[in-house]
Amino acid sequence: MRATTVRLCLFLLPLLACWGLLEWWLTRVPGSHSVKRANLESAAASADTLILGSSGAYWDIAPPYLSGSAYNLGNVAQTLYYDDQLVTRWLDKLPHLRRVIIAIPYVSMFFQLQGTDEEERQYGYFQQWRIPPPGWRPRLDLRMLSDVALRTPLFAVSSLETALSQHLHGAPLAGPPVDPPIRADGWCPRWPPEPTELADSVVQTKIAYHHGLMHMSDEAPNRASLEHLVSLLHSRGVEVIIVTPPVWPAYAALIRQDYWKRAQADFRGLQERYGTRYFNYMRDPGFTAADFLDADHLNEHGAVRFTRLLSAAIDGSTAQIADPTQKSPPAETSTTDGSRPQ
Repeated sequence: MRATTVRLCLFLLPLLACWGLLEWWLTRVPGSHSVKRANLESAAASADTLILGSSGAYWDIAPPYLSGSAYNLGNVAQTLYYDDQLVTRWLDKLPHLRRVIIAIPYVSMFFQLQGTDEEERQYGYFQQWRIPPPGWRPRLDLRMLSDVALRTPLFAVSSLETALSQHLHGAPLAGPPVDPPIRADGWCPRWPPEPTELADSVVQTKIAYHHGLMHMSDEAPNRASLEHLVSLLHSRGVEVIIVTPPVWPAYAALIRQDYWKRAQADFRGLQERYGTRYFNYMRDPGFTAADFLDADHLNEHGAVRFTRLLSAAIDGSTAQIADPTQKSPPAETSTTDGSRPQ
């Protein structure tokens, strides 16, 4: 029995050592979470505006074109649960925060990570931010603690081999980034546009995929996270602005009205209780094909245009809600769904 134990240990120790080496290596491979956390640590002392949301914030809202000092804390498929958790944990480290912009696209009120092809992203929030998933089952997953299990051993080995090869040619020993470049202010501008993404067949496929992710049962927990976030910020005197970014007309034409009306009702409720402002640019006709990355995201050019428009609307009035039927910030109030008041 003792001999068997010794042989087993001799077999396992090299494997564990290799696994440990790969875990160490992946700490040197930057991803969106680690980059955003490091950048936020640098920006926290001066930031007066925080941008939250999924890729509709991460790619579509450009901090340099907002007044003051803004930091974009959005990320791909970031749910309202994580928006709430991030602010709850960082609010005391943001001494000059006066405004939070929450981008809420069509999908967001009805989407959770667990059970989707995006669910692995929830483990990144725990590894980098120490935010556990909302459900208990994912908390038992090895990917909560192991970067190798999260990114896969094959990725870890391949990344290390690439870095060693480059190091032999004089490059620093560091892992290549796994995500598109992120600016110091948290924004991830995307370029170039891809016109084929706006073809009707592609748009139909994409919104069908989104509808497969959306569940009416997810509205209640998302609404609870959003209300907790808004109430917390309201109690600290921080203004909250909710915004829906533009989408391509063919995408907007295919949304499910019953879902979208529920979301609009949620936004109205927050407006009535906490005085939040809502700017709905979903169907803004001022954006053309040259502004879009795909059917529901803007490219760098479009993001700059959109942020300038949003900034002018935000700073122009404390009471209005943007009317997406106009190309420039409106001078009159509209209803929450963007239609003219009767």
